Amino acid sequence: MPKTVLSRLALAVAVPLICLHTPSWAQDAPALVPSGVTPPPVVRGWRLDLEYQHADVFENTVQRPDTINGTRYGVTQLAGATADTGRVSIAAPLSLFRDGDEVRFVYAPFRQSGNGLPTEPLKFEDATFQPGMPLKALLKFDTYRLTYDLPIFSDLRASGWDIRAGGTVALRDARIQLSQPMQTRNYTNQGLIPFLLYGSVSKEFAPGWHALAEFDAFPAPGGGGLFDGALKLAYDLTPNVSLTAGYRYEIGGATEKTVYTLLSAGGVVAGLDLRF
Repeated sequence: MPKTVLSRLALAVAVPLICLHTPSWAQDAPALVPSGVTPPPVVRGWRLDLEYQHADVFENTVQRPDTINGTRYGVTQLAGATADTGRVSIAAPLSLFRDGDEVRFVYAPFRQSGNGLPTEPLKFEDATFQPGMPLKALLKFDTYRLTYDLPIFSDLRASGWDIRAGGTVALRDARIQLSQPMQTRNYTNQGLIPFLLYGSVSKEFAPGWHALAEFDAFPAPGGGGLFDGALKLAYDLTPNVSLTAGYRYEIGGATEKTVYTLLSAGGVVAGLDLRF
């Protein structure tokens, strides 16, 4: 992991362990709350979270195929080292298997594109792109995620904590495209990421202020897999509207004979949470 990421995450860890708070406490039995501690807002219904991120792209490396017939190259050399992205999350309480459990759908897109002049021949998808000629690169990695999570350590809720654990099933929609004036090559990959471990923590440390943290993680051998985590602060404008800000880091890739990819990006996020 790049040193810049480590330093930013080290600063973020100074914030109490945190994560996406969940609105399902409405059906739990009332608990005594210590004096001076405001319980998390009770939400009856759905939640919509909107997030924007300006990301620094630390690495975006591609090779297709992952043999001598393909050239390993950095998309950042053609498309730059930043990307503007975001995500949409919709959550609904279930109370199906346990009071307070919920289901959540997340659409998390990532796109990076740009033009550059390669300095050496670049082999991709049975084609050779020539040096010194304008080359356009596009990388798309979108995920559609469905998460089920439930509250754990319920005795800590009286102190303003909400700790949750669950699992995520994700569908990836990936595309790599290179084009020069005389030729264009595309590689697409859609598939199921069978299981990601999900975890979140939320802590209200002052009236209307919350520290939040969450992650989806899927380790894979050979450098593949996915990790997506965020550390944020939230401020309640009203009982049903919150502003959020923080830092999100993602790393993921694949190591196969057919393709090699590694994407590492992180940056400041800002968002709006709406509760219905």
